[in-house]
Amino acid sequence: MIQKMAERCPGLECLELPIKRSQGDDQETAIYRAFGGFRRLEQLSLKLHVSLVDLPADGEEEENGIVTSINGQDVPIEDIRNFFINAAVDSSIALSIFHLVALNTNLQLLKLSCSFIFEPIIDGVEFHLIISWIGRSWAVEHDAEGRARARKLDEAKIMEFVDDLPYFESELSYEYYLRVWESIWPRKSLYWWEDWTSFPLSE
Repeated sequence: MIQKMAERCPGLECLELPIKRSQGDDQETAIYRAFGGFRRLEQLSLKLHVSLVDLPADGEEEENGIVTSINGQDVPIEDIRNFFINAAVDSSIALSIFHLVALNTNLQLLKLSCSFIFEPIIDGVEFHLIISWIGRSWAVEHDAEGRARARKLDEAKIMEFVDDLPYFESELSYEYYLRVWESIWPRKSLYWWEDWTSFPLSE
């Protein structure tokens, strides 16, 4: 789709589009590369879309996963795990996307934000807290010395997680989500919520 847009409108300088995240795999990385067709592109705003996959039938279990009931629906651990991976957007991947797009464009500013679809499958405050903590918004642009810098755009939202952490740890779902979290990012300290990074883009 992006390649076709670039063929029809190669002179665009400002663009805003939704992008479906897929753990930084070849398909997702190819999408960012395709923006190189807009040679005059200066500003790009991307809404990174993350959603749960189709749920299994009631009572069905994955070969290597445990199906856990949340809000009356069966949610495989692997689905929650994949959601966390796709939701995680740190400064490293923000800079990687910027550099990839800037290779063949005149990119000056990249804005990233996340769009999550998980309701009504999951409607808990705890789940929302976690993805708000790791699903960050960024602005990437060059500093005075010409180096790309990533700046957080949602500091207040991020701090809500720290403020609400005592509440989160008292909930029954805490151990479940923590187990999924640590299957992706093994605990390195008492501050487990700091022990995360985005999965890198494929090369």
